[in-house]
Amino acid sequence: MRVRAVDRLGEALLLFLVLLGGAGAFALLSGNPLFRLVGLRGAASPYGASLPGDGLLFTRSVAALLIGLGLLALGALLFPNRADRALSSFLRLWEELEERKPMLLLFLVALAFGVYGGSFRIGYYADDFVWRIEAGRSAAEIRHIFSLSVSHFFKPLTHLLHLVQFRFFSDPHPAHLCGLLLHGVNAFLLSLVVSALSRRKGLALLSALLFCVYSVSNRSVMWLSGSEITLGATFYLLTLQGFLGFLERSDRFSLASALLFCLLGLLTKEAVITVVPTLILIALFRKRERLGITALLFGSLGLLYLALEFLIQSGGFLVTQGLYGFRPFLLLENLCLYLFVSLVPQGHKLLAALPPLRLLVFLAVPAVTLFALGKGGKLTRFFLLWELLLLTPFLPFNLPVQPRYLYLPALAFCPLLALLLLHCRERLLAGVKRGRALFAIVLVALVAGNALIVQVAAVRMAKESRQVQQYLRSLRADPERAAEVRRGLLPPDSPLTADHLRAALEIEDDQ
Repeated sequence: MRVRAVDRLGEALLLFLVLLGGAGAFALLSGNPLFRLVGLRGAASPYGASLPGDGLLFTRSVAALLIGLGLLALGALLFPNRADRALSSFLRLWEELEERKPMLLLFLVALAFGVYGGSFRIGYYADDFVWRIEAGRSAAEIRHIFSLSVSHFFKPLTHLLHLVQFRFFSDPHPAHLCGLLLHGVNAFLLSLVVSALSRRKGLALLSALLFCVYSVSNRSVMWLSGSEITLGATFYLLTLQGFLGFLERSDRFSLASALLFCLLGLLTKEAVITVVPTLILIALFRKRERLGITALLFGSLGLLYLALEFLIQSGGFLVTQGLYGFRPFLLLENLCLYLFVSLVPQGHKLLAALPPLRLLVFLAVPAVTLFALGKGGKLTRFFLLWELLLLTPFLPFNLPVQPRYLYLPALAFCPLLALLLLHCRERLLAGVKRGRALFAIVLVALVAGNALIVQVAAVRMAKESRQVQQYLRSLRADPERAAEVRRGLLPPDSPLTADHLRAALEIEDDQ
């Protein structure tokens, strides 16, 4: 009886997916927004305003996803032989991607363009205007790239990147192209790093696939000013790859390349400082005899960078402005919230919509984290500790949860999620009839669901950028209001902050 029940479990789950597909078809045909969480003020947009059509757009996306999954489940039920042949073909393609690195690189770059292609509709807004001003100053005097005029951090490579993006090209498309290329390359580099860490090519490929479509930090890829994060992640991963080569072969070239990429990463994005404790963690897990030289070389480089930041940073900006706080409860609160948002797409909106959910998060996240550290395997503990290290720079922020900060932590979170999925397949679905089909549908759901979330975010960001451009045109048509803005008065209907709005007008004056 037990065996018969297990045999029927897979078919029951597939039938449930078919029913969900029917519910999605009903929602699509009804034409009414069933979910209004995306319209919450203060949660839907960085400027706190909901945009027309948010609820309907979200409903259509969810309905399309449910319909697609329902059709796949129906096909697996009605045509089991064809479904098995399709799965076998998919597995052969998967194995080829595992073995052929150039094909894997092309696949991940193409996937990045397919998922994030909507970013080409997004124009300039927010920090983009400030960086365009800084790019003009750097073009006039190249030494300006060593200034602290924007973010109060010393990151000259970010200044140089924006100089190329905003001064050499008249529209944002080349900058978006660069961001998507970097994201695809980062996914490929992550596969190399995870493969070297775990010796499991399947885990490495699944980690890269999940990272490539990871929707939580989509603004880091689609927002022009977020390119510093994607470029910093590239140097971060190249540092890990060089260091792993040094541990494997003990050659000086790999060590020198790791030191160079570590330095370049620090000069691109300050959060890359977490690469130093990550390298120490890798040495502890992989080759402890290299721990001393790792701590000496990379620890010295990290301390030198921190000392430089402390000496030249403009008055300890983050501390003096109250943006940083080192209170224990704040650190724990942010850790719980960021771990929750990492796992749940649009989780920051759920937290805003359902305040009691925060209490559940504060109880559940520490319990699950401690359980994973105590009962998980070696790889699980490593990826979880790596995730905690990557979150460290953002925990003292006395600001609302910012999902775009999770691009770097996703480098560890996606392998952790991939490990969990493979564990479920091996332990839970191995003995279930249609288990392979179920796992394939779960994988499709993850990829397609994240891709839909990214597309919805791209539509929203395109609306936001158009809203900004329309507002700027109306402002230019009213010289008196424009003069008030230049004197420091922010209109109450402005979609931009005061600094961003003045920068946008300064760009217009220069042109």
